[in-house]
Amino acid sequence: MKYKVGDKIRIKPLSWFNKNMSDDGYVHIANMDYDAFDVRFFCGRVLTIDTVNEKDELYGVSESGYEDYCFSDEMIEGIMVDSKEVEKLKEKIQILEIENHNLRYELGLSPKEPSWASIKTFKDAYDKLGKTHPLVIQYNEHSAYAYTYDDYSAELEAYLKLRIICEALNDGWKPIFSEEENKYYPIFHLYSKGDLNCISEEEKKDRHMVLTVGYDTEYVAFGFDMSVFVMPNSDVFFCKTLCLKSEELSNYCGKQFIDLWMNLKLRQINIVNLDYSK
Repeated sequence: MKYKVGDKIRIKPLSWFNKNMSDDGYVHIANMDYDAFDVRFFCGRVLTIDTVNEKDELYGVSESGYEDYCFSDEMIEGIMVDSKEVEKLKEKIQILEIENHNLRYELGLSPKEPSWASIKTFKDAYDKLGKTHPLVIQYNEHSAYAYTYDDYSAELEAYLKLRIICEALNDGWKPIFSEEENKYYPIFHLYSKGDLNCISEEEKKDRHMVLTVGYDTEYVAFGFDMSVFVMPNSDVFFCKTLCLKSEELSNYCGKQFIDLWMNLKLRQINIVNLDYSK
């Protein structure tokens, strides 16, 4: 086997999997059958090897977003950075972060946060873009002429607001859907009463769960699940204006603006002001 635990590897591009896909829609490699749809989410991604199964000649990569999903040598394009070099770089970064923190403390400054951390509300994103931004103009035009508010209005309003929020969080970055580009999209999960009984309060808080009272669903709660890697040819599945440039940013957007995402994903049946903290 070519790689070891800790190595950063790049999965081969979509073109390779399309070329090797059989008529049944699977890519057959060694003793494994890979669903072509699942593989799409990994093509071109840079991942870190967590486990090495020498018996089956497979690598485990938990950060792929699919539990127990494995890759073989044939699926890997090559190593990105040697694991030892990664550790050295991490140590340097930690040292610099400590030095930066100590210096800011000596100067009486608060800890530095990423620029996007200041965007905590829709108004923050709206103000950052400004009234002359095309997305803001379109939102204002809709608001000015939206005389009625029905079951579907909340979905449209949520979409227009999330476009502004994602644009502000991306800070000028725009997806171009190339094989070399990394971009992410938050996905969510619906929970039944039985599900909630099996989930700790800490996990509920981490997933920013909200009740689905007033929404057209039999499930009782809606919560953030994870961020998925968006494939170059996945623009038919994921709206480009709602893609984020990093997984961290996508996680933040999915959790911080959970109410808007729920309005986008679910249809309201009662237009009321809800207190989701109860």
